[in-house]
Amino acid sequence: MDLDKFQQINAERGKRWHNSDLSQWSLLEWSGAMCGEAGEAANIAKKIKRIEIKLPNKEAGLEITGLDGLKLKLAMEVADTIIYGLLIMSLLDVEASSIIKLVFDKKSKEYGFPERAE
Repeated sequence: MDLDKFQQINAERGKRWHNSDLSQWSLLEWSGAMCGEAGEAANIAKKIKRIEIKLPNKEAGLEITGLDGLKLKLAMEVADTIIYGLLIMSLLDVEASSIIKLVFDKKSKEYGFPERAE
C-alpha cells in the first residue's frame, strides 16, 4: 500500500463523516481522537503484559479472547491511531511519507544508526 495514496483516501473518507469539511474539528479535537485510540492500545498492551507475567485479569471476555485475540486488538488500535495521525497530517497539508522519512532519518542520524528511509 502506498502511504500517500492511503492518506488521500483517508482524508476523502473523513470528509464524508464531517460534511465535506475535515476542519469542522480543530487540530486539538483530531489529536484528542488520536490519543484516545493510543490510550485504548495502551490498555490492551497492559492486558497482554498481565497475561505474559501471569497476573490476574478480571476483564470480561478475556478467557474467550486470549493472547492472540488481544494482540490482534492491539494491532487494530494502533492502526486506528495511525489513521487519525494521517488525518491530522492532511489537515496540516503535509505529505505523510515525507514527514515520516524526515523524522525517522533525523533520529537515526542523532543516534548514529545506519538505517535510513531516504
